[in-house]
Amino acid sequence: MGWADTERANLLAAQQVAADQGWTELVYQFGEILWNPLRPNYTAGELVRSQFLGANAAADAGHILEVVCRTRQGFGETNLGHPEAAVAICTIAVERADEVGDPWLQSGALSTRARAHLKADDPHAALPDLQQSLNIAEEMNDARSIALRHRRLGETALHPKIADAQLPAHHLRLPASMFAGIGDDIGHTRTVLHLARALTLSGHAAEALSELAAIEQAVRDYGSVGYLADLRTVLGCPFRFSLAAGLAADLLSAVLSG
Repeated sequence: MGWADTERANLLAAQQVAADQGWTELVYQFGEILWNPLRPNYTAGELVRSQFLGANAAADAGHILEVVCRTRQGFGETNLGHPEAAVAICTIAVERADEVGDPWLQSGALSTRARAHLKADDPHAALPDLQQSLNIAEEMNDARSIALRHRRLGETALHPKIADAQLPAHHLRLPASMFAGIGDDIGHTRTVLHLARALTLSGHAAEALSELAAIEQAVRDYGSVGYLADLRTVLGCPFRFSLAAGLAADLLSAVLSG
């Protein structure tokens, strides 16, 4: 990852040169390999550009990576704050995945479109995509995909428009355990971040702080500025909750003592 970060500009330029020269196979191969290096620090503009080039090249070649790159392009558009564009791109990915008949691609495209719906402040549009995505993952018996879909369902249930205090934790405890079981440390970490939010909202601030303390080093080791910002944001919620509870207790004590 350190090497990829150092060479990021060269890698992106190499993909663009390949596109300019019409070296189709190289273009979509670059799109595939650039996904993981670009994703952690949310270099969303570069990610979208690389996946756009990869998707177009794969489409020209009739290669299945078109669906992968379209889905990832939608992911990047959501990070850029363009959820409507992300929904449109992911819808193309869903349709192409259906045509190809690949369940893994179908599940991923649906889940990514649901993420865009959620960012567009429409959790109710996200739910059917997530449920269908989860059903497909369960039919494949793909543990990581199942864990990811439950995590997204938990994220969606945290939205104020859903307004269910217990549902988020229900969906998030399972994938936290599943990610730990398959050794996916960052998947586990991301899930615990959302679980801590759910615990805080349901009045379990102390448990939330304990969960966050257990993952803090993993977040730092991963090196994602975005994930570290998420951790610090979520970490502040239990403290605010605890402070509010403390102030309320002090006020109640003062009232009772006259």
